[in-house]
Amino acid sequence: MPFKLYVGNLSFDTIQGEIQKLFSMAGAVIEASIMHDKLGNNLSFAFVTMSSENEANEATRRFNGISFNGRSLLVSEARQDTRFRHSR
Repeated sequence: MPFKLYVGNLSFDTIQGEIQKLFSMAGAVIEASIMHDKLGNNLSFAFVTMSSENEANEATRRFNGISFNGRSLLVSEARQDTRFRHSR
């Protein structure tokens, strides 16, 4: 079952391929997306979807706190933000 991670404190120069390559060292990456503002500027965080919870746990263990492109990564389980959910 896919498992989504939050990756924070990215360098503003980081590109999606770098994140995908790094996290693939811990397992299969389904998707890696760096978030951008309306002008296309990197917001210094990303979401990475791993193929299983075990791989996500391994990625968190290996990459949380490491220096990557000059910044110390913050890696944790992504939380669902309910502020933007529409009720029907």
